[in-house]
Amino acid sequence: ESPSRTVLSIGVASTPYPPFRHIGKDLCSVGLYSEEGRITENGVESVPTFAKPVHVGTVIGCGYDASTGMVFFTSNGEFLGNGNEEPMWRAFHAAVAADGECSFSVNFGQEEFLYDPANELR
Repeated sequence: ESPSRTVLSIGVASTPYPPFRHIGKDLCSVGLYSEEGRITENGVESVPTFAKPVHVGTVIGCGYDASTGMVFFTSNGEFLGNGNEEPMWRAFHAAVAADGECSFSVNFGQEEFLYDPANELR
């Protein structure tokens, strides 16, 4: 759940990552931003109109395909595409950042994913 004034960034980052930065604002990170649905990769807004803005109740998925080096995003189980333009060969961890008050839940595979192809990797 995210009030309209709070911006969430959801994605992946490598360690160490500054705790005060949105995901995608530093090197070795890719993030989807809730307010405009834009992607930021390695500090550069790479895909400004990637998805629709994220609203309360939207389920965003993010995955890393280690065989291709690509980070992908889903919305309510629908594939949106890859968030990075070039393969990234890194050890990533899931990351979420917010610039205000909000609540959300995270599924690391303990429940089925809405995006069916990801369930094969559980």
